[in-house]
Amino acid sequence: MDMKHTEIPLPMLQHAVLLWVCTKEEAEEMYKNTEYSDIEQNMEFDGHGKTIFTRGLKAIMWIDSTLDKQLTYSILAHECVHATNVILSDRGVVINEYNDEIRAYMVQYLMEYAIKWGVGKKGGESKARKKK
Repeated sequence: MDMKHTEIPLPMLQHAVLLWVCTKEEAEEMYKNTEYSDIEQNMEFDGHGKTIFTRGLKAIMWIDSTLDKQLTYSILAHECVHATNVILSDRGVVINEYNDEIRAYMVQYLMEYAIKWGVGKKGGESKARKKK
């Protein structure tokens, strides 16, 4: 089992992103055991990543742990954009071509947090786990 998970805090927005890096089967099992599973009972974790928006001020971002490093980073960037767009929209931030800097900073923050935490490293080891 190569499952890892962490919470990326977004205190200024009073929000957080739950980041899961695991197989599709592990993600489906974890989802069933969350307080959010009643939102969509038959949630399917298809593709290589998924971002789920919950009530309760958290988003769940899943990245398939079986991918190679390059594809992992591509999928992570894709899911960070989804999470950013919905969280900012939920907070009333309207993004357009004249004020998209907040979106760029937030995607950058989510990417950097996830990479520092260990997304893309094989063997399931991250800095967060090694400290334990």
